[in-house]
Amino acid sequence: MKRNSNNSTIKPTGLQRDGVSLIELIVVVLILGIMSAVATPQYFNAMEQYRVEAAAKRVRNDLELAQRNAKSTSVSRTVTFTIGSDSYALSGIDDPNHPNTAYSVDLTNTGYSAALVSADFSANVTVTFDRYGKPDSGGTVIIQSGSYQKTIA
Repeated sequence: MKRNSNNSTIKPTGLQRDGVSLIELIVVVLILGIMSAVATPQYFNAMEQYRVEAAAKRVRNDLELAQRNAKSTSVSRTVTFTIGSDSYALSGIDDPNHPNTAYSVDLTNTGYSAALVSADFSANVTVTFDRYGKPDSGGTVIIQSGSYQKTIA
């Protein structure tokens, strides 16, 4: 409260508020609810797209790893895809995170949450790189997460 020149108190003329009203609080909560209802589907679509892109990049990099390893060791390397379990394995290459363990990737358990839709290398689910890094056949691998698919050729 203010005091005037003769030291008496002056009462405020307008309404003083110390907080927010229930109506204001409800309006803010409604706005946040509407914003989250609009953003949530877009977030999940973006996550599916990210997962399929990341899984496809992993498969492509592992195919290149098998090819480089075949060239550098002059030993053929085979990549075998298992559609039913959404996984693949690189023969003759140790897992970099677990030495003395075969290199295999399960696309459902590695944070990708992706499915291996198909792997077709001339009617085969394997591709073998000879000691020069040349594949025995061309082919495609199709990865899917949600409604998004990515093809690796």
